[in-house]
This record gives sequence, C-alpha cells and structure tokens, in this order.
Amino acid sequence: MEGGFVLIVGDSTAGKSRLAYEAMRVAVPDFLLLQARPSEDLQTFSSTVCALRRCVVWFDEFDQFLRAGGITLQMVNAMLADPERQVVLLASMRSKEYDRYSARQRDVPDAATWRAGREVLLHAAEPVELDRLWSPREIERAQGAGRDPRLRAAAQASDRFGVAEVLAAGPELLNDWMHAWQTGEHPRGAALVAAAVDCRRMGVHRPVHTSRLVALHEIYLSARGGAVLRPEPLADALAWATAPGAGGQ
Repeated sequence: MEGGFVLIVGDSTAGKSRLAYEAMRVAVPDFLLLQARPSEDLQTFSSTVCALRRCVVWFDEFDQFLRAGGITLQMVNAMLADPERQVVLLASMRSKEYDRYSARQRDVPDAATWRAGREVLLHAAEPVELDRLWSPREIERAQGAGRDPRLRAAAQASDRFGVAEVLAAGPELLNDWMHAWQTGEHPRGAALVAAAVDCRRMGVHRPVHTSRLVALHEIYLSARGGAVLRPEPLADALAWATAPGAGGQ
C-alpha cells in the first residue's frame, strides 16, 4: 500500500465520511489513524505525522482546513515526502465548498488564502466524486441486503432521495423542521434551527453558543408570525431542537 492524498467530494449527506471510514477499514486496517482538527496547530500536527511510518490522516470537512492559517502545500508535501513511509491523507468536503476553488471562481474575498487552498486541492489525486443518488446496480445490491432492513427501506425511497440521505434521516428531519412552524407545534424550536442553519451557511463551523441562537431566533420567529404561532416555552423549544434523530442508529 503506497501513500498519497485522496479527496472525496460530494453533496451533504451523500455518505462521504462513511465512505472514507469503510475505505480505511478495508484498505489499511492496520494503519495508525490520526484525525486532524482545524482548530489545532497544523504545523505541529504535520511534524507529528512526518515522524510516523504508517498512518492515515483523516481531514473531515476539508474546507475548514483551507482557511487563513490552515494547511499549506508545504505541509502536505512534507507529510508525503519520504517514499519509505506509508502515509495516506484522506480528506472529504462538500461539492459546493470544492467548487469555490474552481478556476472560474471570481468572488474571492481573500485571494492569497484562496490561491493557497487551491494549490493544496490541486495536489490531491483526481477527486472521488460521490453521487448523492446511487446507480441502478447499487440500488439493486442494497435492496438485496438481507441483514439490514434499514438499508432495504432506504433503497426503496431512492427514486427521490439518496440512500445515504435516508439512512441519515435527512428528508425526515427536513420534514419535521418544516412541520414544526405550524401553529401550536414547535415554531420556536424551528426558529432556533433556522438561526443555526444560517450561521452554518454564513461559514460559521464552530459550535454557536445557545445564548446567541436564543437571541437570533426571535428574528425568524417574528418573521413567521410571532405570537400568532403560539410558540412553545424556550426550554421545550431547545429540547425539541436538540433531540437526537433516528438517522445512523
């Protein structure tokens, strides 16, 4: 097994992280696994990797590592430099984020950081494009999965959604969110979720403190009707918004 830089690109809930995990489990089960975090000192982290003989470095949501002060081409080259070592850099990112580094991209607020990130991405092998919708052959194999009824059920819904989407309960969670806006349901909880979603869409990857979401959600609640919706108490809204879903269980 030679080392290298593998990049998986696909839509949200397409199954990128699961694919990365299964690929590691099958191809390099005895390699040491290191999971990088964008908040740590990546220069020190890359030096640690350089001291190892056989390892997989997992960069989930790789776009977070491409920001100012993040991973550089020099770090990537250093981690992969020695042919006597077996180091695999395994990264995944959403298609929308990957497209931000296209040669056609013109709306770049920080050109230097954008160029540095693009250099890193171009150093990877040809990206593994993971389609949200499975092929007919893949659907047929999933429907024949005798040991896992969840997989069979997800395959049956594949005419509208991706199998991985259904397994992660994505369509169900979206439906619950939309339904929650109705009068007497969970409109305050829906407003909290709306505030959190917009924070993420604006590029905030770190956890947003509850107090900030509580302050922001009033804007969304008011826009939908406010008191007319008979919003539930805040404690109930927070409990609803943070309740674990059934996906992946």
